[in-house]
Amino acid sequence: MDAATRTQGVMLGDYDGDLEVCVVNEGSTNFLYRNGGHQGYWLQVAVEGVESNRDGIGIRLHAFAGGRRYTDEVNGTAGMSHSNRPVHLGLGAATRLDSLVVRWTNGQVDTYQGVEADGALRLVEGQRLTAAAVEEVVYNTLGQPVRRLADQFMEAGGHRLVWDRSAGQGRALSSGIYFCRLRAGGWEQVWPMILLR
Repeated sequence: MDAATRTQGVMLGDYDGDLEVCVVNEGSTNFLYRNGGHQGYWLQVAVEGVESNRDGIGIRLHAFAGGRRYTDEVNGTAGMSHSNRPVHLGLGAATRLDSLVVRWTNGQVDTYQGVEADGALRLVEGQRLTAAAVEEVVYNTLGQPVRRLADQFMEAGGHRLVWDRSAGQGRALSSGIYFCRLRAGGWEQVWPMILLR
């Protein structure tokens, strides 16, 4: 990057399953800095205010695990950019939280116990974590489903679903680009995957 480049904003977002940085520049190329590390555990938290503002801007999250505290805040914009609204907490070696404390903008505090790492949560102000319908499907580039990995109710917390790179029942898929869509409750995320054989 040229030191004379004028930057308009910095965004943090989940492009491919971990947190990346996108720099928006004025009059020159924008930059996407890919995160290739992914050495530790993480938790992605989306919030919805009921009495606080619905988008959760200004809400503070405190995750406690193994004697450490991890803190983040739901933010709005930075310059001429906007980061992903869900908060991404890097947890290092912690595989499970002792507690997750959410401080809403109206002063209410919600505490959740025993949350598993490496997952995504959607928290609604004043509500407990509950089971949700989970659907995870792999699609080809034509938008056709090639494998359904999950279609069931799951308890709140972290879960791991593994794709064996097949269409199921021993049917191998060819090399190419595929997309995975995960829906859990009211939350949805799609990410691209490259299959090489």
